[in-house]
Amino acid sequence: MLERIARIILVPLLSIAASLAVGMLVLKVTGYPPLETLLKIVHESFKNAYGFGQVLRTTTVFIFTGLAVAVAFHAGLFNIGAEGQLYVGAIAIGILGHYLKMVPQGTLDAFPWICFILLFMLVGILAGGAWAAIPGTLKAVTGAHEVITTIMMNFIA
Repeated sequence: MLERIARIILVPLLSIAASLAVGMLVLKVTGYPPLETLLKIVHESFKNAYGFGQVLRTTTVFIFTGLAVAVAFHAGLFNIGAEGQLYVGAIAIGILGHYLKMVPQGTLDAFPWICFILLFMLVGILAGGAWAAIPGTLKAVTGAHEVITTIMMNFIA
């Protein structure tokens, strides 16, 4: 029991420490002061509501993309194509936004803003899912390895 708790706590902490160490090493090798740079990143991220909002805006995308990979991994598949699926979903949302902007003024005023958020989320999910369905179909029909096909799909996206 104690070993399990230690593993649950130690693995994330060691992962964070290792990533910080590698990041600081990269900063040092490229000629930037590692500690000063890290402190500036933390300070700028949390000094006001705008900075914190930017942290949330950026990390939310990565968190949901990581969760999408975790779902596939839990099913016994390796979804290395999450980056491409994210790009395709973002492109689809951009296209939808472009065409919604062309709708005549006042036409969409009856719809509450939450409907648009849900619509954009649905379009992004469906587009990314359709992009993920291509390697899934290739694996089901031809037995192609999902790691190779999803990596190639990242490049195409």
